[in-house]
Amino acid sequence: MKKRILSILLICCMVFSLFPVSALAASSDMPFTDVKTTDWFYKEVCYVYDEALMQGTSATTFDPNGTTNRGMIVTILYRLEGEPSLMNDNIFTDVEPGSWYEKAVVWANGKDIVAGVGDGKFDPYAPVTREQLATILFRYCKFMGYVLSWADPELRYQRFADLES
Repeated sequence: MKKRILSILLICCMVFSLFPVSALAASSDMPFTDVKTTDWFYKEVCYVYDEALMQGTSATTFDPNGTTNRGMIVTILYRLEGEPSLMNDNIFTDVEPGSWYEKAVVWANGKDIVAGVGDGKFDPYAPVTREQLATILFRYCKFMGYVLSWADPELRYQRFADLES
């Protein structure tokens, strides 16, 4: 369970990372030329790569400063769950059959983790917003059976500076 929570936190960190990176090679174990051993996120990138949660944006790039899209987020969660068998069909008109994200979107929708953006669309290539990510991760935690209580002082909205204005 700790690994799952750490993985979710890593996803959040990678999505909203604003730190510059060098274009030097990471190591002989990882193919990414845009992640180096001195980067603050190096170990985390190694973890998500070694665990096959993330594969990078190409054969040689991880793109740690890139924009994460909706298809990427559900794919990470789907892989985190071990790519389970699908029990339902694709309901979204913009989810291409056989695409790299199709099974993840179908799975996440079937588990009520995502519901699409309206008009029968999922919009897999759209950048995931903070609100969407929070909703997706909240629903994923609910799916996992984690108890999230607003009575918990660690979860109170007052603890977030951007909501206190």
